[in-house]
Amino acid sequence: MRNPKILFMKKSLTPISIAFFLLLTSCVFAAPPREFYELRTYRFKTNEQEQRTENYLQKALLPALHRANIKHVGVFKPVETDSTFGKKLIVLIPFHSLDEFVKLDGVLDKDKQYYADGKEYIDAPYNNPPYARIEKTILKAFSGMPNLAVPDLKGPVTERVYELRSYEGHTEKSIAIKYKCLMPVMK
Repeated sequence: MRNPKILFMKKSLTPISIAFFLLLTSCVFAAPPREFYELRTYRFKTNEQEQRTENYLQKALLPALHRANIKHVGVFKPVETDSTFGKKLIVLIPFHSLDEFVKLDGVLDKDKQYYADGKEYIDAPYNNPPYARIEKTILKAFSGMPNLAVPDLKGPVTERVYELRSYEGHTEKSIAIKYKCLMPVMK
């Protein structure tokens, strides 16, 4: 007579049950979803453009992003010794998903306070723009660091220095080797 426990095990380990088990364990032990980031680089020809854009960010865009539950937005300026000081401003906006990024313009369109507070910037005439150029880049977080981490710094905000790095290589594989968490190294 066959052992009923062994028979049960043989019947229960079907390909479907194995696939279900693997799916279940991958959901339980999966890495957190990777965030996306919009990196906006504003370039200026005049100090007046820089002031108008800073005013817009402080009084209109950042409060609107906070109302949209987008926290930890970073605004960065070059240090005074940098050749781009006064000519560039960088804004980092984190998103939990690509869908959240895509829907941001619609969210801002419905925010009446945003339009009221940013009217001078938003409705700037073509012959008096608030910046010389704006560049927008969408980035995906590294798998090794899937979420933005706000540094635990104690010094004054005005004395903090951050470095934005970019990596170059002759192939995707050579870039991946440099920081090992962007994509798996091809063999």
